Amino acid sequence: MKSQTLNRIYIMLKPKTKSIITISILAIIINIGEVVKPYLIKIVIDNYLSYGLWQKGFMTIGIIGIIYIAIMLIGNILDFIVSTATNMVGEDVIYSLRNKLYKYVQYSNIPFHDKIPSGTLFVRITSDVEDITTFF
Repeated sequence: MKSQTLNRIYIMLKPKTKSIITISILAIIINIGEVVKPYLIKIVIDNYLSYGLWQKGFMTIGIIGIIYIAIMLIGNILDFIVSTATNMVGEDVIYSLRNKLYKYVQYSNIPFHDKIPSGTLFVRITSDVEDITTFF
């Protein structure tokens, strides 16, 4: 992508900086939970099940199981929040872009519309916005 295009995308995303930072932090928390879950399973297998101590460590295994389920539930809830927030930010940016394009075409002078066929303009606007939508 050209640096001018990236700069325009940055300008469109700048009002959403707090949302993007929050989404990024939540995504990091989700990934930390995904790393912790196999470690909890490792503890149960290595410390209790492989030595046949599952009866002595029944409470500990239960607590680790509860922690595992809690991490899984919190991770799923945060994943839902992250995906919803990401979609909302993306849709808001695309809405803003479509409005800017509409105003640009609406208030362009007549020689601009004489020079560029309306079908070409329509296809160009639609496909470019669709490409940016895919990006988000």
